Amino acid sequence: MHLQPAAGTAEGTGVVSRLRRQWSANITLRRRTPRGLTAWQKVVVFVGSGFGPGLFPVVPATFASAVMAVILFFLRNSLHPLLPRLGLTLAVTGLGLAVGGPAERVQAGKDPKWFVVDEYAGMCVVFLLNPVSAPACVLAFFFFRLFDVLKSWPAGRLEKLPGGWGIMADDLVAGVYAGIAVLAVRMVIALVYPGQ
Repeated sequence: MHLQPAAGTAEGTGVVSRLRRQWSANITLRRRTPRGLTAWQKVVVFVGSGFGPGLFPVVPATFASAVMAVILFFLRNSLHPLLPRLGLTLAVTGLGLAVGGPAERVQAGKDPKWFVVDEYAGMCVVFLLNPVSAPACVLAFFFFRLFDVLKSWPAGRLEKLPGGWGIMADDLVAGVYAGIAVLAVRMVIALVYPGQ
């Protein structure tokens, strides 16, 4: 049973105040278009959220990484040569750098939880070292999330950079580590199962 404290009590006032502070601190996990934002700020939130996935109410970074893995899989035929993969990586990274600073100003804090363009870019980096395939996408997702959480050197230092650079850099590093890990798995499989 869900019980609410009586209106006007100190406990009720405290709960309401905490809920308001939480709402204000994380403006987009509960609403797609937060009140009080200008049209430009709403564009920043929409783009910074990866065009929506970052507004997912639970583990938005993980959800966005999975979304990007699926997108890359469906684009695998177009991304077969390295050049299109490089172009996509640079485009997504450039977008993140451009929107990262304004996103922090909207949120009034460092690296907003709803900002997931950095996850998109990190996932793209994995495939600078690997061809796009269904197994590679699955491995990329798991390794990227692992290294993104671990903040392996120098990601921890780089995320202290200002604006979009700090938001993007640690995920790009995680993408490099994940790319190497996926490549290593592919090499081991090739040794154990030659010709596969």
